[in-house]
Amino acid sequence: MNQHISSNTVDASVDASIATAENSNAASDPEADLPASSHGLPDSASTPQASAANDNTVLPTASEQAAATDSPNLLIGIIRSPAFLMIMSVFLFSVMVLCVKMASRYYSNFEIISFRGFIGVACLLIYQQIAHGHGITAMKTPYLGMQMWRSFIGTMSMTCWFYGIAILPLATATTLSYMSSIWMALFIIASAMITGKGKPDFKLLLTIVVGFGGIVLILRPTGDSFELWASLVVLLSSVFAALAYLQVAALGRMGEPEYRTVFYFCLFGAIFGLVCTLFNPNGFSEFSWPGIAWMIPVGVTAMAAQLLLTRAYTQGNALVNASLQYLGLVFVILFDWILGTGWPDQLTWIGMALVVLSGLLATILRSIKIPHALKHADKHHH
Repeated sequence: MNQHISSNTVDASVDASIATAENSNAASDPEADLPASSHGLPDSASTPQASAANDNTVLPTASEQAAATDSPNLLIGIIRSPAFLMIMSVFLFSVMVLCVKMASRYYSNFEIISFRGFIGVACLLIYQQIAHGHGITAMKTPYLGMQMWRSFIGTMSMTCWFYGIAILPLATATTLSYMSSIWMALFIIASAMITGKGKPDFKLLLTIVVGFGGIVLILRPTGDSFELWASLVVLLSSVFAALAYLQVAALGRMGEPEYRTVFYFCLFGAIFGLVCTLFNPNGFSEFSWPGIAWMIPVGVTAMAAQLLLTRAYTQGNALVNASLQYLGLVFVILFDWILGTGWPDQLTWIGMALVVLSGLLATILRSIKIPHALKHADKHHH
């Protein structure tokens, strides 16, 4: 699920994939093995000779005893693994998408963005105060201009994406948001051609062609021009998301902590949504308890997913995590079915597969090229 999984999915993924891919084996279970009795084994297991003397029970083998003893630790290890954290992050981002769609029945796009932003700001300040003893003071930044630019393009991406979510099937909106990886590949090629510092990578070009082929299958001309317009808006969202990824990576290389970047993104979105609502001719929507019940999880799930995503990229393999984000498509297709939207047709399935395939290939090729480009940039800088 990038920010999106998107502009949320977002925020840590490129920065972390560049800076921390070498930490892929950092996650481990620090807990020592516990005695057998603490794992729910009967007392007789610790005295097999006495047990055998009392009856003719077949004793478990050493490997069976070890498996029974280690099973709780194995479960803890799985839960703490970067892959599991990433899957949970993707699931929560998918739940956020569902909540956005349901909340859009009661509140405007700008109201949802503002509400989400204020919840994010509150969660971050409370977390910083409890965990580190300082809340707002931790958010002071020497890169305010860069933070504002990143927040602006990130908010534009989220605005376009939420608009599409309200109109399109969740699977379509989510698939189109995955185009951000392909736009990133296109930016790399364009940069190489403009600066003359490299030759166009034809493998990346091929992934771009495959991705746009998938988009054509998804957006094939239909009689519903309204949905086509919404699809184009989501595509624009993915362009903004790709630009936001690049800005997040730049801030990370300057040593700006990820939580601070997320804070300014949430703050900007909260104020932007509020101002746009104030100038909206329709004003604020009528208060609705069901609407609030859907809006609160939008902010909570986004923040929880962001924290899990950050931990997954810090401890895990960047390429594995980038691949697991596409599980979000499975979740939203299931949500579409629950909402009665139905299953995608055959051509849409093929288009989705092509977009996912091209996104994976673009991520792999970028992971090879970006570190080299960063080393070159650092050498040139010094």
